[in-house]
Amino acid sequence: MPERADPLVTKKIREIIPAVEWARRQGYPVEGPFPPDSLFYLAVRRKKYDAIVCMYHDQGHIPSKLLDFEGGVNIALVFRSPGRRWTRHSV
Repeated sequence: MPERADPLVTKKIREIIPAVEWARRQGYPVEGPFPPDSLFYLAVRRKKYDAIVCMYHDQGHIPSKLLDFEGGVNIALVFRSPGRRWTRHSV
């Protein structure tokens, strides 16, 4: 499977899927991971989800601003850019 060499696929397999499974075992009603293009459609147009957690800035900001520029809510808790230190953002 050539996609396994992709760093994002590796991160999904090693970190994201186990975190989702852990949250389910704790009783949280979580699903995923999902590709952002279809996820935002399901959340906004179909009202299937109350909240979306995005792993990367552009995965969340671009679709949320396109769907509801003035009414969307964004909360960045911890942000890390390549080549930079961790930065904490206030909510």
